[in-house]
Amino acid sequence: MHTIPSGNDQCHQERGPGQRLAMHIADETTLPLSLVEVGAYVRIVRFSGGMRSAHRLAELGLIPGTELTIITAHGGGMVIGIGDTRLALGRGLAHKVLVTFLERKQ
Repeated sequence: MHTIPSGNDQCHQERGPGQRLAMHIADETTLPLSLVEVGAYVRIVRFSGGMRSAHRLAELGLIPGTELTIITAHGGGMVIGIGDTRLALGRGLAHKVLVTFLERKQ
């Protein structure tokens, strides 16, 4: 994996062979999206799964830096909101998305 200087001591960008560029925020507490409560406002930090999962999430528009809200969470799945868009994710895929909490925008 290669580290690319970003000009910001708080951030670094990494890219491995055949991988897209991804930004990781240093010293940021993360947890799986599947464990976040309904109504929470979060930002995607990174993915814990392999390239197949990351590619599938990117196809859905979920990439590091995306901000979203948890709309509902029932049983194994959840519905998330990104602006006016709603997406349903299964528990397995949601568990591979690592997020950090954000303050609500006023």
